[in-house]
Amino acid sequence: MRSGGSEVSQMTWCARDGSGVESGFVADSKNKAAVLTEMSLILAATFWGTNYAATKFAALSVPPISIVAIRFALGGMLMMALLRLLKPTEKPTGKDLLYMAGLGCLGVVTAQTCFTFGVSMTTASSR
Repeated sequence: MRSGGSEVSQMTWCARDGSGVESGFVADSKNKAAVLTEMSLILAATFWGTNYAATKFAALSVPPISIVAIRFALGGMLMMALLRLLKPTEKPTGKDLLYMAGLGCLGVVTAQTCFTFGVSMTTASSR
């Protein structure tokens, strides 16, 4: 039975119930957001940091424009899957898709094409 309002008694009750112990730090919605933010930043830094090496490695066997096309397609599918998970009832309209495709082609494809061609033409050193 749950008694008292302290976190210690709640943690003990959770352990006796068999559902596990829930940390007060992670259970608080503010702290969950902080942990999620920190994990997102770590993942972003990891992906950003490995981007150059992965692109250079891929450019050894795949043409740079193909790398851009694959990245663009995978990124679009990932974003659509994320939208379906987070907002399953909302669907982008045709006008929204047209804007996203236009901005994606203009910004992402142009930037990634220049980046990929640049990485494929350079070496690790600047000699």
